Amino acid sequence: MQCNGCQQASRLPQLAAPLLQQQRHSSSSGSSVIAQAFRAAAQSVQGQWQQLPGARQQTQQLLQLQQQQQQQPLLLRLPAMLLSRQGMATRVEQQQAANPGLRFWKPTSPGQRGRVTVRRTGIWKGRPLRSLTQGATRIGGRNCHGRITVRHRGGGHKRRLRMVDFGRHSSVQGLVERLEYDPNRSGYIALVRYPAAPSITTSGTPQQPAYSYVLAPQDLTPGDTIQSGSGSPIKPGNTLPLKDIPVGMPINSIELHPNKGGQLCRAAGCMATIVNKQTEHAIVRLPSGEQRLINLQCRATIGAVSNPQNKNRVLGKAGASRNLGRRPTVRGVAMNPVDHPMGGGTAGGRPSCSPWGLHAKGKKTRDKHKASNRWILARRSKRSTK
Repeated sequence: MQCNGCQQASRLPQLAAPLLQQQRHSSSSGSSVIAQAFRAAAQSVQGQWQQLPGARQQTQQLLQLQQQQQQQPLLLRLPAMLLSRQGMATRVEQQQAANPGLRFWKPTSPGQRGRVTVRRTGIWKGRPLRSLTQGATRIGGRNCHGRITVRHRGGGHKRRLRMVDFGRHSSVQGLVERLEYDPNRSGYIALVRYPAAPSITTSGTPQQPAYSYVLAPQDLTPGDTIQSGSGSPIKPGNTLPLKDIPVGMPINSIELHPNKGGQLCRAAGCMATIVNKQTEHAIVRLPSGEQRLINLQCRATIGAVSNPQNKNRVLGKAGASRNLGRRPTVRGVAMNPVDHPMGGGTAGGRPSCSPWGLHAKGKKTRDKHKASNRWILARRSKRSTK
């Protein structure tokens, strides 16, 4: 059943018909006559609508709902907008509605087609704190003699190193001021402000508060407080010894030796899990599936590393890879026999190998007599060689 307003709106063409006959012979153009006729009919319908009981209150409610929808961010209004268009959304808009954390670029050029980047919502857009950065020396994969020891490295955008505190030795409670992007790692970092000491400097001015960068876990927002040391609350961002962390809790930035600083699970979205605890060691399951014994005095941070959508990005063009400092990789079968064991292609194929003849798929490269082998209880899961 239609409401009174819908019934009145459906009568617009009937109300506009006599007005069209009156103004048909006027000097105005056809489009302007039609517009004037429908405008007059709409005004008459609006006058009748306002005279109905409760019409003014319903009109005010509709206006308030429209204002609330306009105040919402575009990211939240997008699914409703797509539904209102009755299936007329483009492929990019459909992908954007299904993955709000990613940005799907429109195919305005061959390099933009298929490009997917991460939306850095809530990330600081300014420059980093200058006192916590230093210049980065680019070596381009070369050693002290200038010879290439790591291939496919070189170039890239200029960067500054952020001095991230992986040790977290201070037990003072700090306040997270902002989350920042770090070009040297895939996860985000957090700028933490610690309260100033009550002492006075030699110049007579009070001591300034101390700042530090820490690896930001998921669910950490500006304004939160973080703490390190035994007895700290179990919440994302706090660093505690493994003996104080419950079994099954996701952790990151894990130490291999006490007071050495976090070394494991520092990439975007990574986390490990404590499987069990023994007298002196904890069994930790790493993201690769490996289970390892780690001293209970070693510390780790609660939560998973931030920016989990980093694995879903698509560079889209070769220039984006060059900006990251990666140089082209040439296939061995595309080379000559003098340059690669798989070059030439006239004497039959052979298993995939490196330029020096080492098998590239499936061969184990870990030293069988490495000292840390005794701490590994279960090796990582095998990768597919396809």
